[in-house]
Amino acid sequence: MAEMELQTVATAAEVAAFLRMCSPDDDPDTVAKAIRCVHRLVRDGQLKPLRPGREYAFARAEMLRYIAAATEAFTTSKSRPSDC
Repeated sequence: MAEMELQTVATAAEVAAFLRMCSPDDDPDTVAKAIRCVHRLVRDGQLKPLRPGREYAFARAEMLRYIAAATEAFTTSKSRPSDC
């Protein structure tokens, strides 16, 4: 399977596939759930779209920033003794 690449500007469906929330080959219900997860990330302020509105578009740099922030949060939470 080829590595999923993110273009300079991506739709919510492309972002979901890039984050491996779904695959383009998945059934429509799975893709719809993944897109709702992307919208939830936007609503929670974790992911910033290029333009607010009905259809979101995302910059590649923003996706990479989100991945770095999520990875940092995960590694930080795992290193605390209270989480062991």
